[in-house]
This record gives sequence, structure tokens and C-alpha cells, in this order.
Amino acid sequence: MTNFKTGRRRVAKGPGWVPFWEDGGWRIDVRLAAGRIRLHDAFRLIDREGLVHRIYKVKGLPSVSAIFDDLRRLRDIRSLTHCDYLAAHFPDEGETARLLQGDPGNGNVRFCAVAHTLRRDNPDWVIVTGDLTDDGLGYELVAAGLAPFLERGRLICIPGNHDVYPTPPFWNDKHFMKSAREKRRRWADFAGRLGLPASGSYVYPLGQGVLLAHFDSCHPSTVPGSASGLVRIHELNHIDQLLKNSQAASLKLACLHHPVSPLRVKGLGLAAFHPGMRLRNAKRMQEHLKKMGFAVVMDGHRHMGYQYQVSTGPMYLSAPSTTYGCRLGAKPFYWRLNVRQASIQSIHKAPIGLLARVETRAGEE
Repeated sequence: MTNFKTGRRRVAKGPGWVPFWEDGGWRIDVRLAAGRIRLHDAFRLIDREGLVHRIYKVKGLPSVSAIFDDLRRLRDIRSLTHCDYLAAHFPDEGETARLLQGDPGNGNVRFCAVAHTLRRDNPDWVIVTGDLTDDGLGYELVAAGLAPFLERGRLICIPGNHDVYPTPPFWNDKHFMKSAREKRRRWADFAGRLGLPASGSYVYPLGQGVLLAHFDSCHPSTVPGSASGLVRIHELNHIDQLLKNSQAASLKLACLHHPVSPLRVKGLGLAAFHPGMRLRNAKRMQEHLKKMGFAVVMDGHRHMGYQYQVSTGPMYLSAPSTTYGCRLGAKPFYWRLNVRQASIQSIHKAPIGLLARVETRAGEE
């Protein structure tokens, strides 16, 4: 339920709307105020699929011209920023900055900014801890943006609930709902391009004595709409056996989508309460991760970026939303781990420069 405010695809429907302007399959509808029921005139921009991109509500009609200009400008940008179009025509940094200036909240363009930052940083490995897509759409754009790492075989992506769980009830119009089978098929196609298993937990050697273990936590609850997860016992035992058979690993890293470490309410306030998002066997996972000797455990899911060191145990490293920032208030960033001679030298935040600049300008305005 905490995710309903984002990601929902609003379908154009409802009484009283009248088409006013149309071009290239896009249109602007108008709905005039009707006494006590509707106190404001309303305008909405609708794309070729019938999805609403923006709604304006105003008193009276003096600002109609400015509203239509703004909606048409948004149409021009959104028609160029669909994930399929950007995948086929990936923008350079200058074009990405221009698109961000006109539509700073556009998730596809914000991802392009993240991709350019990663390309400039040029790490040895890029590890994405799930929720690559909002509802199983956009893998082609991810592949295009991170192409330099994909082509070198240096990109590891694990699934998140948005990637493989069925669309939650009441989230979208039934025309846009996706089943778990359909999402799993899309994920399998993408994972195949990366040379990774389509499902299950596995161990992946990163070279120079570093081993990465992925624990598949995307096993949904029977509660409808729940985003919680679970690492199955047989998968824990499978990873344990693989690690015992691998004598060359001097540094063990782990990744999974659902966080293992508990959040401390002190200092976090209401952000610590995120019902339906937990790992259902977190305590058992903590025991196994410590026993297996992992140095760092990386996760995502809650869009909160923090470090949490367990006494005589691993460092838990939780990633924020790299495109939209951290629920704790931090600007968009990703974690950068510097490893030398199979030892962690440092862990620090790497900010997304293009996004920081556009948000600074928006704040000044």
C-alpha cells in the first residue's frame, strides 16, 4: 500500500471529459466545473495508449493559454522519452540535461542521467539490487543505458518485486495488469542477455578472489498486494555448498532485493515503518550470512540508502532509488565499493551529478 502513490498508470476515464485538442494520437481533454460537485475546471494530457500524463485544475479560465502551452510542451518531451524510443535513440549528456530541464520528474530520463554518471565513473562492476523497472517495462532502456558494462560482461542485475511480482490489485486498469508469469518471462529474457540465471540463487565470481552470492528473495507472500520476500531454505543450503566448494574466495559479497537488517526507529521516524516490505525470514538470514562469512550484504527494495554494521557480522548496505533519491531525504546516489587485494578499502556515496544540478535549479526557481 505504501507504493500506491507512485508508479500507478492512470487511465483516461470518468464522466464529463470532452476532447479539445488532438495531434499525433495525443490529446487534451477539458472538463468544466459543475456547481457543487466540481468546483474547478480541469484539463488533462492523454497519450496514444489512453494514459493520463498530467491534470490541471483551475478556477475560471484566464490561464487556459498557459496551461495548453505547458501540456503541449510536456507532450513533445514525453513522446521522445518513452522507454522504447530512448532505448533506440539513447540521448547524450547534453540532450539528457535538456530533457530533464523540461520534465525533471521523468523516470526514464532520470535513468539516462544515472547511466551517464556510471559510464563516466566506469567501475569494474555494476550490481543492481532489483526494481529495474516499475512494472516489468523498460529492460531495453536499461540495456541501452548500461551497454558498456553489459558488453564487457560486467553487469549483474537481480530481480525485485516490481520486476517479477504480479501487478498489485487496484494498481492499474485491468488492461495494463501483468501476471507473475508474464513478468517472469520478461525478466528471463533480460537475464539471458546478461548471461545470468533466470531464477534462483547463485554464486558469481568477480575475479581476484572476490565472490558474489545472490540470494533470490522474490518469493511473494500469499497476502494479496504484499511486497514482502523470502529466501527459501534449500537455496540457502545450495549457496552454502557452493561456497564450501569454492576455495579461491578471499572476499565474499552478498546481494538480495529485500533488506535483511532491521531498521532502527530512532533517527528515521516514520520512514522506518514500511509494512508489507520485509524479508519474512530475516533473522534466519542474518544467522546464515554471518556463518558463511560475508563481508558486505547489499540490498534495495525500501529506497533507503544506509549502512548498518553488525557486531562481528557483515556490513549491511542498502541502496536508495538511484533515479529518485532516498526516502530519508538524500539526493540520488549509488554506493561505490573500492576493493583491493580482496579487501574492502572504502565505501562511499557517488552522487548523480545531472540529477543534483536539475534539482538545484528547480529549488532556486
